[in-house]
Amino acid sequence: MANRLVISSDHVDKHGDRISKEALESAAEIINGDRSVKLSIDHKREMPPIGKIGDALVEKKDDHFYLTATEIPFDIFEEIPWNSNLLKASCSDNKKPFNEPNFEIPEKLIVDIDPHIFKSFDDFNNYQQVLKKVKPDILTQQYGRKALINDPEIILRLTEYYFLYKLLKPTIDKTFEKTTEKISDKLSDEAVAFYDFIRKSITELISRLKPTTRPISYIIQVPGNPEIELFARIKNPEELIRALKPHKIKSIKSDMQQFSDNFQIEKAQFILEKGKWKFNYLLTANGEAIGTKKSFKKRDRKIEYVKEKTKLKNKN
Repeated sequence: MANRLVISSDHVDKHGDRISKEALESAAEIINGDRSVKLSIDHKREMPPIGKIGDALVEKKDDHFYLTATEIPFDIFEEIPWNSNLLKASCSDNKKPFNEPNFEIPEKLIVDIDPHIFKSFDDFNNYQQVLKKVKPDILTQQYGRKALINDPEIILRLTEYYFLYKLLKPTIDKTFEKTTEKISDKLSDEAVAFYDFIRKSITELISRLKPTTRPISYIIQVPGNPEIELFARIKNPEELIRALKPHKIKSIKSDMQQFSDNFQIEKAQFILEKGKWKFNYLLTANGEAIGTKKSFKKRDRKIEYVKEKTKLKNKN
């Protein structure tokens, strides 16, 4: 029997937020759309999904509205013949692709920020103003994850005008003229400005966190079809800046070219480990998740941790 999950409700949550009935109904439409919403573990972006959710419904009970959905876990797991370190997970009765990839390229740099990671809402507002002073033409947006533990996280969605987009574009669009390995002076200037924005966005964020000692999950999205996502958990901005140098992203380009020959990729994530970008997982047009065995094992350990945490919480 399919497991039904309570996704959200119109109760005031632990962050003091209340979701309206209309917002719940809008979320249900997304879940029931042509693309699947991924079933994840505690909103951990750096882990492969567990499966999908579907058949959403907004129900009224005890004078409150609840958004419920059916859990559709992956039930097929296959090794990749040409790479023993990779594993493919899929659903036998659901081949819909995920709705997560950002195919549309924005006109401005978009910065997504979770207001609940700040000491106060004033700190959140001040942080947005600081970013706009550093780079006036950005668009800031807020989002919420409602995780058990809201790790500090910031997401940058690049436009086609950024040097990193230009360097990785040949791996996204094979018809695009290949970028030379040597960056032009103009591109170098753009890179310096981008590095400076990263440096200031991290430094200013750390001073406003609760507590300030927590590492930050810094996500850079290069939109397109497929989308490339770079994930880094860091405390020092220089770690990330060094990893974004042109010679450091060569491995991303070669991995993407290899994967593109074998899979119909819609999104691929690379994670920063010891100063190097390592492939983590990808999502396909057939609704499959393909990742390293290491990433799946890490995900499974997190599932067990959350289960134990939830049991203790329910006992208390």
